[in-house]
Amino acid sequence: MADAGVNGSYSFQPPSLGLSIILISLDSLMAITNIAIICVIIKTKDLWSVSGYYMFLIALLDSTMGIILLEEVNQVIDGKIIEIRCRIQAYMLIAVLYCRMSLFTCMSIDRAIMLKYPLRYNTMVTKFKTKIIQGVVCGFCFLFILPVLIGQYTYRDYGYLCEVNYQSQSIYIYIYFGMGMLICAILTLANVSIFIMVRAQQKKINVISVNGDGESFDMQVQNKKRANFKLQLKAVRMLFLSIGIFYIAIMPHTVFIMTYQTFTKTELK
Repeated sequence: MADAGVNGSYSFQPPSLGLSIILISLDSLMAITNIAIICVIIKTKDLWSVSGYYMFLIALLDSTMGIILLEEVNQVIDGKIIEIRCRIQAYMLIAVLYCRMSLFTCMSIDRAIMLKYPLRYNTMVTKFKTKIIQGVVCGFCFLFILPVLIGQYTYRDYGYLCEVNYQSQSIYIYIYFGMGMLICAILTLANVSIFIMVRAQQKKINVISVNGDGESFDMQVQNKKRANFKLQLKAVRMLFLSIGIFYIAIMPHTVFIMTYQTFTKTELK
């Protein structure tokens, strides 16, 4: 159990050596792998695309999260977390998580537009517009989570970190919950729409079109359509892999924690 507020810090029994090694390993792996992804994107000009910009920013956010958690682990091993640093870490981690969820949603909407309007996509979605959207989304997320930095936070026993104060009666907690559920709903809807459109296009591609004279359409056109669809399908599969991992690893836990603690005002141990 932590002693809150003692000399402006939270003191507790440090974790075992084995748990400390696991925490350091996982957080180091998160930071190193995402920094490697950033380096690959920077060095590969073919990845300087709309999708590449999203991958770069998500990798940047994930590496930032890994570095923040490494700093936190350093304090955990000492058995004491300074209150102001705990507050800042809570703000950064939650803001980064919201940015990540929002960017996944933007990526999904981008792929849906690509499938829905393939001929107009390059004019509807440009690199400049993508950068503007990313800046607005990240700026909004960091501003939206600002109340956590100001005071809507609490130290989580046995978690070695500060988080949103779900026990608070402030209206902000319900707005925070509603925004998180809205992002999850839009993300889910966008990916369901992508799946439906991919299935529809797959059926069209598999159908052999025949002209009025009973002759097949130009095979070059057919082959080009197939090649373009395969490229789109490859990008969609990569997106589904990323979103799938997110759904399995993060979303169920996050939704359950947010829902339970927001409405019961009870902290889960």
